[in-house]
Amino acid sequence: MQSFLTPRRLLILVILLLVVTSFLPGPRATALASPVRAIVETLAAPIRYPLHALGASVRAEAPRDLQLTEPTNRGHDLRRIAQLEDEVDRLREEVRQLRRVRSIIGETAPLVQVDAAVTGVTGPRAAPILRIDRGASAGIEKRQIVVSGFHLVGEVVIADPMTSQVKPITSADTKVFVRLMPREEATLREGPGVWLDWNPEERAFVQQISTAIVAEVGDLAVLADDGWRSEARGFFIGQVTAIRDYKPDPYNFKELVVRPTFLLEQLRRVTVLVPMEER
Repeated sequence: MQSFLTPRRLLILVILLLVVTSFLPGPRATALASPVRAIVETLAAPIRYPLHALGASVRAEAPRDLQLTEPTNRGHDLRRIAQLEDEVDRLREEVRQLRRVRSIIGETAPLVQVDAAVTGVTGPRAAPILRIDRGASAGIEKRQIVVSGFHLVGEVVIADPMTSQVKPITSADTKVFVRLMPREEATLREGPGVWLDWNPEERAFVQQISTAIVAEVGDLAVLADDGWRSEARGFFIGQVTAIRDYKPDPYNFKELVVRPTFLLEQLRRVTVLVPMEER
């Protein structure tokens, strides 16, 4: 004889019971639904543990890149972000200063910027030669200006078809005329400019100047020398790092120390300024 409580009828009965309890007050619905909950838990008991184990294994095998993890070194990341922000601010300030200097000294002819890699530094310390991997085939010629960012590196002395040699400003016979500019401003200091001589022993420009000339540590030295090509004027030569007493006559003179804003041995890439009419 067929049983009355078939699985289908039992399922229908459970659904009807759940529908009825949804219209009853809270305590009475809970009491009426308790037997049904007990039946469901009894029927589900045999498969509860396998399902739990399956879920645990799936979570354990989840890809690592999909799992949320805390930063391993949050302090280092924040410091790096702060350093990058400072670098951006410094570059913006240099751009602002350079534009101001250009407006004072005058605009140059249209230029093509030829990027080049530094292949080596040769020669004695007092007269180094910088070698780059671009030459006459890229439009480079003798006496063209070589820069690194907004800083003057030197000028081309030999241009072969595929390579060139550059005489840097850090050479013993370098003598340049500059104007001083406060680091936090974008205007040149009033008064005469200053001639700077390169001192190989100190690896800096060291110059005796009158005490009447206004100069402060931190000032930028800007090329204002007519002996260089016009496109070089306005680039930075270096920064004043010290103002010392001139021992033979400290009342009337002082020594100005200007250090280049680049290290020759650390240069990896430079830019050659090629006038468009020479290409």
